[in-house]
Amino acid sequence: MKKLLLILLIFQISYSQSNLNLPISDYELNFKSLTPISNIYVYKNGDVYLEKEKTRISDLGMTLFETKNEFPIQNQRFIQVHLLADKSTDFEIIDSIKTQMSSARLHLYYRTNHIEDVTKGINWRNHSSLKYFEIKEKEPESNSESDFFEIVTIKNPIELQINEELYSLNLDKAKELIKKIKYANIRFINKNRIKINNIKVRINDSQKIFDIISNYDILFIRFKDKMTYNDYITLITSIKDVYKILRQESKEKPVFEISFELEKELKKNDFKL
Repeated sequence: MKKLLLILLIFQISYSQSNLNLPISDYELNFKSLTPISNIYVYKNGDVYLEKEKTRISDLGMTLFETKNEFPIQNQRFIQVHLLADKSTDFEIIDSIKTQMSSARLHLYYRTNHIEDVTKGINWRNHSSLKYFEIKEKEPESNSESDFFEIVTIKNPIELQINEELYSLNLDKAKELIKKIKYANIRFINKNRIKINNIKVRINDSQKIFDIISNYDILFIRFKDKMTYNDYITLITSIKDVYKILRQESKEKPVFEISFELEKELKKNDFKL
């Protein structure tokens, strides 16, 4: 009887995973066959699994952080966490998972298209975190703030410092630094449009978006409460498409996401960004 229940449980998990409706993207992931990978599955009803075990989002970061620390220190930066989430999932759930991965200093890859195809997905820098799990051993000199700028290497230290001061809640210092640069807020409106500061533009109009953001030093991505995971993938895909043009013109701009966690703190402190 126990054996039968185990078989049924495995079948149920496999069937459920096959029913995950992932977002669609033309981007591909690059990794070696020996790359350590952990998979997080998220269903549109909010259920979250780490591999085949159902888990609470609040436990994800520490669980994977402890797993990471089992690897030799020199190999920890190569560990990948793949997110396989139903495209209808509330983005607020995804944002919480992103925060957990950031707190664990783990890079998150967003799998797309078909669950069996490990090559399809998006490599995108995660937002920072307000707090990080304690490191038992010294991290390698190359850390998550610099390793995973898949899009752009920051040339001006002040741009990276602004992000660090915001997530450290050193808001007076952040305000002082922001006055020295030109920045734009990119906000998702719907599947067809985004807003860059006060200018609305079609989300697939890469040339128009390029023309606007070329005038700024730094970009902040802001999110609204009612978004789906598919909305998020649509947004970052659009920005990645624009960066193809920016690279050609040597006009790359650093992009930082503002998490819901940070948004609450900014609102609480009446900080205008």
